[in-house]
Amino acid sequence: MGGANLNFNFNFNYRGNIMALKKPTPAAGTNFEGGEGENMGGDDTVQISAKDRLAAAAAEREAAAEKTVKPAEKPATSSASREVAAPTGAQVAVSRPMVNPFDTLKDAFPVEFDTLLNLQLNQGNAINKDTNVALGSEIGLELMSFQDQTVISPGVDGADAKEHVRYSDDGITTSKGENVQEYLAELKLVFEKANLSKRVVIVGSLFDPGIKGKKIPGMQDKLVQINLPPSSVSTFKRYTADQAFQIAKRDKSVEGVERMRITMDTKTKGDNTWTVANFTRYDDPVDA
Repeated sequence: MGGANLNFNFNFNYRGNIMALKKPTPAAGTNFEGGEGENMGGDDTVQISAKDRLAAAAAEREAAAEKTVKPAEKPATSSASREVAAPTGAQVAVSRPMVNPFDTLKDAFPVEFDTLLNLQLNQGNAINKDTNVALGSEIGLELMSFQDQTVISPGVDGADAKEHVRYSDDGITTSKGENVQEYLAELKLVFEKANLSKRVVIVGSLFDPGIKGKKIPGMQDKLVQINLPPSSVSTFKRYTADQAFQIAKRDKSVEGVERMRITMDTKTKGDNTWTVANFTRYDDPVDA
């Protein structure tokens, strides 16, 4: 190439050598273009030609290109390690948006505390509030609507105390227009045990009125409401959440999810006894 038509910037060292680079001390028998052990550019420098510089630069570019394009080698893996485990039902449910099928029933048919026939949960039974007749410890209800409810109670029984019970759908104003918190404060001045509780009212068709209810004329497919106390609110919410999860996993179908079997159990703690409603799908097998 001769180097006549190439322009380079040259650096001069203190001895005036052109394009001088510090040369490493050669090992015995090393050849630097001039022969065995011979120094071609002075005591401490070796002269690099333009041709060598271009060749070196081209080699560097090729090496860099090869490093970029060539994929990194992956360690060998056995056929067993390459197998990907199929996702479990829980993983499938988490990977897709979980839609609660009960969301469309929230506040679908709003009721007040006595809009429909009210079934009370007491002594391990569903009881017709109008007649005080027990229907049985197990009923079947097709859920049509549910809503939140706040109850302000004197905390004691009796006709006088019953007159002071208040209900609220929004937790702010009672059904008689009083402020919930102000009314509770006033009630506590008279009734030491006055309290506020969060409940859920469920509304539906009584397609299975219970072992005793089936003998009562007009109870079959009766439209009723059940004011769930706090202990049963938690079991109802657990049922709706579990069903949404089962449907997301595709272990259960949406069809039939609103047909609930409600079983009443009694709980006791000290001197207190209360009834808790447990919810399952009506078409699920019943444990023996």
